[in-house]
Amino acid sequence: MGRVRSERHPPVEQRKTSVRRFPSLLYLTLAAGCYQSTGADAAEGEDPAGTVLYLDFNGGAFDHASRDDATRNRTTLASAGPIDAAAFAHDRGVGGSYRTRDQVIDAIAELVRGTYSPFDVRVVTARPGSGAFSTVVVGGTMDDISHMGRCVGGGVDLAAGLAPIDCDDGRHRNVGFVAPDCLPESTPAAFRRLVALAIAHEAAHTFGLEHVVDGSGSLMQVGASELAWGRGAVLEPAACDREVQNDRAILRGNLGERTARPDVPAAPDGTPPALSVPLQDGAPVRDGFVPCVSVTDDSGVSLVVLQVYEAGVLVAQHARRDPPWTFPRVERRSSRTVSLRLTAIDRWDNLTEHRVSVVLDPSAPLPRCE
Repeated sequence: MGRVRSERHPPVEQRKTSVRRFPSLLYLTLAAGCYQSTGADAAEGEDPAGTVLYLDFNGGAFDHASRDDATRNRTTLASAGPIDAAAFAHDRGVGGSYRTRDQVIDAIAELVRGTYSPFDVRVVTARPGSGAFSTVVVGGTMDDISHMGRCVGGGVDLAAGLAPIDCDDGRHRNVGFVAPDCLPESTPAAFRRLVALAIAHEAAHTFGLEHVVDGSGSLMQVGASELAWGRGAVLEPAACDREVQNDRAILRGNLGERTARPDVPAAPDGTPPALSVPLQDGAPVRDGFVPCVSVTDDSGVSLVVLQVYEAGVLVAQHARRDPPWTFPRVERRSSRTVSLRLTAIDRWDNLTEHRVSVVLDPSAPLPRCE
C-alpha cells in the first residue's frame, strides 16, 4: 500500500467559529498536512435524517467559498481557482466479475459502506435531490484538484486526496477529493481497495478524524493499509486539541451509532448474528481452501464481510449481502500464515466479529464444511 508522510502548510486567516476545519492532503504514502481554515455555523449543516455521504464519481466544477457546501459544489479548497474534477476512470478496476464502470463503482462503494457500517451515515452514489450531504469527489489527478498536491507518475510520493478536517463534524456539507489516477500500479482488486481506502480516509477527515501514528491499526495511520478503525496518538495534536484519537468513539460522537429512523420500527432486540467458521487458530489448512462460513439471525442477515490479512496487511476483502455465504479461495501470496476476519451484521445493525489465523500448507487437509 505505501506509507504516510506528513507535510505542513502555512496557516490562512481563521475566523471565530464553533467548527475547526483543516484541509488535509492524502498521500499513498496516505498522508496529509493541514493548515487552519475558516469555518461555519454548525447548526446550518445539521440534517435530522442523519449524515449522508455522496460518492461523486462523475466529477464537475467546484467554486471557492469561505465554507464548504457540497449541495452547491462549493469548497474552501479551491483557493487557487475553481476546481474542475475529472470523472472517475474505472479501467484499472476492471477484472474478474467486475467488467463495467457501474460494477467497479458498486464494488468500491460497498467497501466504503462496510467500513462505515457501525455509524449513522448513509453512503450513496446518486446525488441526493434534497437535504444536506457531504461528498467525496472521485476522479482525475491532484493536478486537477489543487495546487497543494501533485501527482508524480511512477513515484512513491503520490498525493492522492484532499479534504478539510472538520474536528467536531459541525457541517454535514463538507467536500473532499480523491485522485485515483495518482494511486500506484496494482491489480484491479487492489486498485478498488485503494480507491475505497482513499475515500474512507478523506471522508473521515470531514467527519472529524485526524492522522494517527503507526501501530494504531487505523486507516488514518501512517502506513494505512486496511479498511479498519483504531486508536493512536495523533500526528498534529494542536489541530483538533486531542493527543490520542479513538476513531470509533469520535465517529460515534460526531455521526452517532446506527439508529432507527422515525419511520423505521425500533430494533426488537440487540442479539447479534450467530457466526461460525470450522477453523482452529494456528492450525494448518490446505492452500487454496474455500472458507466455510455459517451465519444465522432471526431478524435476517444484511451483510457478511471476509477480510484476509498477511503480516497485518489487508490483501483481500469480499462482501456478501445474500446467502449462500460463499467466498473465493484463500491462497498464499507472500506468507504462509494468513489471518481471516469475518464480520456479520443483521438488519438491525447488530454486529458479530470472528478472527482466526491459519497456516497454508499444500499437504494439509481441507476444512470440513457441514
